[in-house]
Amino acid sequence: MNTYIIKKIKDASELNTVPMLELENRYHDTPKDVRVFAGIGYSDEALHVHLRTVESEHRAEEVGLLGEPYHDSCLEFFFSPVSGDPKYFNFEFNSNKCLYVGYGENLQNSARLIVDAAERFSPKVSFNTDGWEIEYRIPFAFIRLFAPEFQASPGVSIRANCYKCADMMQPEQYLSWSLITPEKFTFHRPECFGLMTFGE
Repeated sequence: MNTYIIKKIKDASELNTVPMLELENRYHDTPKDVRVFAGIGYSDEALHVHLRTVESEHRAEEVGLLGEPYHDSCLEFFFSPVSGDPKYFNFEFNSNKCLYVGYGENLQNSARLIVDAAERFSPKVSFNTDGWEIEYRIPFAFIRLFAPEFQASPGVSIRANCYKCADMMQPEQYLSWSLITPEKFTFHRPECFGLMTFGE
């Protein structure tokens, strides 16, 4: 099982000090030159997420509250906030800051949450010569609306995975941090999540 330490930071200004992991599992015909990196930190009030992709081609067409960002070049963070509870959040952003966020036990038993991304999560997108990246925050108060038992304390672990997808690009693109086993290919496989532990 993949493991990662979620570094404690003061706020989003220190997110650049968080160690980055690479999504090394690629699926189907994902081009070899597509690379993705992720860093997760936490402050007293929120999880802080930093995702970066290196890619030569880019799709960004989905917009609005009901857009489907996973059709585009999309960077995703899924996590189960409470140990022993199968329910998880899936945060999926494209470079237009179009967000799909869901909560549930699997793809069939999950609800899409219609949320103002800018107001709730403060996403910030940057474009680079070789790709793009996004930073955002997930307030603990938001998480506890659905998982009141959630705690972010040193030594506490959550199950999580990071992904890149692009359903409508040719070829399609699918990468993950923690390996998706081959019985059924979908990112909505919480049993395949890795372990992320809150550090000091």
